[in-house]
Amino acid sequence: GSHYHATKETVAMCSKGTTGLRTWQACLALCQWATDNNHIFKHKKVLELGCGVGLLGCVISHLCDEITLTDYHNSVLKAAQHTLDVNSVSNGNVSVLDWSRSCVEDDNLDIVVAADVVFDPTIVPDLVKTIKNKLRYF
Repeated sequence: GSHYHATKETVAMCSKGTTGLRTWQACLALCQWATDNNHIFKHKKVLELGCGVGLLGCVISHLCDEITLTDYHNSVLKAAQHTLDVNSVSNGNVSVLDWSRSCVEDDNLDIVVAADVVFDPTIVPDLVKTIKNKLRYF
């Protein structure tokens, strides 16, 4: 069935020093793709990088066993937690993740997702390192 998700966000391109307080176009496309391919997430543990206001994580929470939404900016983390709370998501949590300091951890992850996470090309190497670290146990 259909689900509606509430978020609290800004229309500004950048707010409070971050671009993470609004939903971007690629997030909407990935939400649709995840819904259309929901079997991929069944019985999976998912990590979202650069969660923004939490819409993608909220959508995927209906499809997976567990999801962790991550970001670095405190305002973004608060917005993502608000999204999980107002949508009564019980299998999701929000956690800070600094890509420049990520290390190999045994998270037992099945899937890593991210949408619209790089606006500054200088952070791409840290993003790649983080993905490698998080998927190291595969």
